[in-house]
Amino acid sequence: EALRTHDLVIMSDVPAGRVPSAARQAIARYVEDYGGGFIMIGGEGSFGVGGWGGTTIEEILPVRFEGERQRDQPTLALVLVIDKSGSMSSEDRLDLVKEAARLTAATLDPSDEIGVIAFDSYPYTLVRLQPAANRVRISGDIRRLSAGGGTNALPALREAYLQLVGSRALVKHVILLSDGQSPEAGVAALLSDMRDADITVSAVGVGAGAGKDFLARVAERGRGRYYFSQDGTDVPRIFSRETREVTRNAVNERLFYPRVAKSVQALRGIDFSRAPGLRGIIPVKPKPLAEVLLKTHDGEPLLVRGRRGLGRTAAFASDAKPRWAAHWMRWAGFGKLWSQVARDIMRQGAGTIGGAKIRAIPGADEGSWNVVVDVDGGEGFNNRLRGEVEIVDPAAPRGEGDEALRGETVALALRAPGRYEATISGIAGGQRLLRARLFDPESAGDRPAAEASGQVSVPYPAEIAPDNLVVDPAWLAEVPPPAIAPEAAAGQGPLAPILAAEGEARGRMHTKALWPLVLWALVVPILLVDLLLRRVAFGRRRLRRT
Repeated sequence: EALRTHDLVIMSDVPAGRVPSAARQAIARYVEDYGGGFIMIGGEGSFGVGGWGGTTIEEILPVRFEGERQRDQPTLALVLVIDKSGSMSSEDRLDLVKEAARLTAATLDPSDEIGVIAFDSYPYTLVRLQPAANRVRISGDIRRLSAGGGTNALPALREAYLQLVGSRALVKHVILLSDGQSPEAGVAALLSDMRDADITVSAVGVGAGAGKDFLARVAERGRGRYYFSQDGTDVPRIFSRETREVTRNAVNERLFYPRVAKSVQALRGIDFSRAPGLRGIIPVKPKPLAEVLLKTHDGEPLLVRGRRGLGRTAAFASDAKPRWAAHWMRWAGFGKLWSQVARDIMRQGAGTIGGAKIRAIPGADEGSWNVVVDVDGGEGFNNRLRGEVEIVDPAAPRGEGDEALRGETVALALRAPGRYEATISGIAGGQRLLRARLFDPESAGDRPAAEASGQVSVPYPAEIAPDNLVVDPAWLAEVPPPAIAPEAAAGQGPLAPILAAEGEARGRMHTKALWPLVLWALVVPILLVDLLLRRVAFGRRRLRRT
């Protein structure tokens, strides 16, 4: 009820956990049933990464959430590929690396996955990819790592790739650590396969003997980061930092430049060629009937709008605050964009398409209404439209998708230049929502040329109006009981079979004392037992006399 007085609701970077289920349902009903506008703006707590996947909010928005985490879906699958060659035994490097690996496993979410593969000239799987919840076993397996052998990273990287391909995690990442020179043959091709499988690779070099150029190329081709540690003492810090970085990869953080995907009124007068880049977006996927208004320079949806029931909704994949939109907030078009988008999505007394306005006028007959739709697109009256008005009862049964509301429709007829009318009648009391849609027969597509929505309150009949219903206990006490026809009382007439089946003629309810039945149920067994005991005792006396 509180939302109905507002024309627009904007939710900016709000996690799902902060919005109760009842509030989500209220927002959905506000949009579908009352024509309200709703805009969701992204951020680290919005859309799929904010836990909104599968909720009623996702249902009413024009996008589906990419990258949302399912109940049994890990966010991160991380494989540590660690050089165990003989050189790693110097300066306690291997002990530092083992400690870093154990700390990394301990800091992961229990549902995330971790694997550890050591290598010299051959790969050795210490911890096969598994949930990080198995902390004790994982820590014990890591302790078994010992130094010895040569250096060849390719087989170990290939094993990491094979394990990660089968994971369902949102983010799949490899950290390669080495202090030596590894052959490069075949590594570039493997990194290409890993890139195709959305697996990223970072690299850490330890000591002066590390193949810095090779590891830097691995990180670049693997779309990861390169680190260098002089003596290995800061490897735990490097692993911790890298783990934090990759867990944020469900949110795509880099510069995104907006491009107009569809020229509409909400974007007019804004020069997007001068718009600065946004530093992050949430992956979303437009629904089939949605309109993509803005996209990024590489084609990702940025601003999407759509219709749901009587209302309109929009999704903006980035945020609108200093986190990702810091430069946007200083851009001249920032304020104009949001004011026009808000005006486009919000509920209005007049329709938001084609300059249409709707109103309902009580008719001459009781219970009838004249619905008037005026269409003035700014270039003169439009007299060639065809359409209808839908009358919706918010309390009617609800279906799925765009069929969430059910109502009757009445055709609109042209009555004057730019004016279309329809008469509705026979409507019971209560509130009714009106939605008029008019189409241009000369235009292709299924988008209406004019659309408007409104509402009317139909009074209840005087005899059943809630304010007129009065209970008078004194009067009810004086009402005599209903008379029974003589033939019915005598068990005759057309009602006799019904009365016989339902109970006595003067009422379907009657009482019957049950205490005699209970008394007999107690007395009869006692009498039988007493009789049995007497016969047994008599028989014994006769035997003794004999």
